[in-house]
Amino acid sequence: MVTKLIMMDKISNVSVMIRKFYRRYVYSSLKQSKNIVKSKKVEEAAVERIQFQFLETLRIYRGDVSEACNAMKLDRGQYLAWLNEDRDFRFQVMVLIEEIGDKVEGMLMRKIMEGDTAAIMFYCKTKLKHRGYQEDAKANNTGPSKTKINVMVNLPNAPQTVEITEANAEVNS
Repeated sequence: MVTKLIMMDKISNVSVMIRKFYRRYVYSSLKQSKNIVKSKKVEEAAVERIQFQFLETLRIYRGDVSEACNAMKLDRGQYLAWLNEDRDFRFQVMVLIEEIGDKVEGMLMRKIMEGDTAAIMFYCKTKLKHRGYQEDAKANNTGPSKTKINVMVNLPNAPQTVEITEANAEVNS
């Protein structure tokens, strides 16, 4: 009788183990195969939620992608992949950058209205080039220059003239 009870107990333990195995592996894999479409939708929704959070973080950090990625512990490569693969995300990033540009332009206009000369000159050099407000910093690289520049240097012992050309530098005492 006791051996029958022990055998029954062992059989019930084995059946419990089989049911647990069935629930864990067989039933869950069947359930997963039925819900593949649902899981893809859930995954897409999760990605969209993360992208939305990233856009808000990017707005907080005023368009600084590195800072936004660091704040969200997101790899910059993931951000670039989203830009390349997701047109909606790329469009939202472009809109955000334009909004930031509009704010900066508004701040520049306020400085101009206050009479800030540096702001006025910056605006003229960047927005009014067609009217002639630009710096000519183009170099003519046709060969060594023959122009000589004389510089007087006052040293405690004696004045010294320095002759400088592009090709070489000579010191005349």
